[in-house]
Amino acid sequence: MQNGRDPALRLTGVTKSYGETVALDGANLTARRGGVTGILGRNGAGKSTMINLIAGASKTDGGRVEVFGASPPYAAEVRRRLCLAPQRLALYEKLSVTENLALLGALYGLRGASLRQRVDHVAREMDLTSFLARWVQDCSEGMKRRANMAAAMLADADLVLLDEPTAGVDVQSREKILHTVTRLKELGKCVIYTTHYIEEVEAVCDEVLVLHKGRVLACAPPGELVRTRGGPSRVSHRDRVSGETVERATDRPIEYLRELLNVRAEIGDLKISSPKLADVFVALIEEDEE
Repeated sequence: MQNGRDPALRLTGVTKSYGETVALDGANLTARRGGVTGILGRNGAGKSTMINLIAGASKTDGGRVEVFGASPPYAAEVRRRLCLAPQRLALYEKLSVTENLALLGALYGLRGASLRQRVDHVAREMDLTSFLARWVQDCSEGMKRRANMAAAMLADADLVLLDEPTAGVDVQSREKILHTVTRLKELGKCVIYTTHYIEEVEAVCDEVLVLHKGRVLACAPPGELVRTRGGPSRVSHRDRVSGETVERATDRPIEYLRELLNVRAEIGDLKISSPKLADVFVALIEEDEE
């Protein structure tokens, strides 16, 4: 029996290729309940391949995938503890939102009042109540994405796999999805969240795995990556006497600023730019491609 400290998910040296294309090359990952792990990478980095392997929808060529200590093909009790909102919508276009949720809930084994209560719950969570009677084909992309996520949440699973859940959505739907991800974390779920939007990782993820051409380039909390891999801050100012703009890279911007003010009073347009996760991501990709 797994306890709260055991990993919900562990990937060890996982490899996967499609013909001559290497999708994953020795990937490692450990994730626990009560946290959100972001898989950050460009299109084609291997994010969806990793999700499919975790879900048991595809087989590895090498290495090992473990979900709650078990490897695919999972026994029924393990499958019930994971759910997936795939990048490609898992909805029937010619059924209504509520019909989709009821059908998928029944596949999870829900019946009668339990099914109705769970459908109502996930619909409220994703702000879909007023759209339940609408056919999916008549819904906006944002509503479809929210319904896709609601369908995954029907199982109330411990491991939640979200594969680019905000692709193509409006601002309101994106905010709702991100809020729900935070909620799932608060409920003690282990959430794996793939995206190529760095601002989403910064908003909801406790840890970020940077994936590029199937290789894991880094895996750590976003703040730690910025501190250790973000490089120096940049301080720029305009000399009011000469009119020239001066810029300097430094790991100690506050100390540099104090020195500057002690020796030069005639400065203007002062700007301090600290490193960000986007800088780390670009630097890691460029380093990998050298």
